[in-house]
Amino acid sequence: MSPRFETREINKIPPGELDNFVGSFLLSIRNADGSEYEPDTLTSYHRSIDRFLKKKKYLYSLVNEKEFETSRAVLQSKRKEHLNKKVKDANQMLLNH
Repeated sequence: MSPRFETREINKIPPGELDNFVGSFLLSIRNADGSEYEPDTLTSYHRSIDRFLKKKKYLYSLVNEKEFETSRAVLQSKRKEHLNKKVKDANQMLLNH
């Protein structure tokens, strides 16, 4: 099932499915102008979802549990992508001066 059409309460979704939903969300979310969010913002969203789930007595932590490796890998990938882009932009700037 697509996360867009999910009707279950978030705290009722099994960890494997929820991990995929959260990972998809983190990959697809964009600013209003279509640009990507900074990695720190995505991490904040991830942790906010984790706090919400804790309040709902969810048995797993997005931040710590192995069941949520995929969404954490997405965050790590986004961070690496962002860093690589910054390095590339800095190198390009050096070449142009």
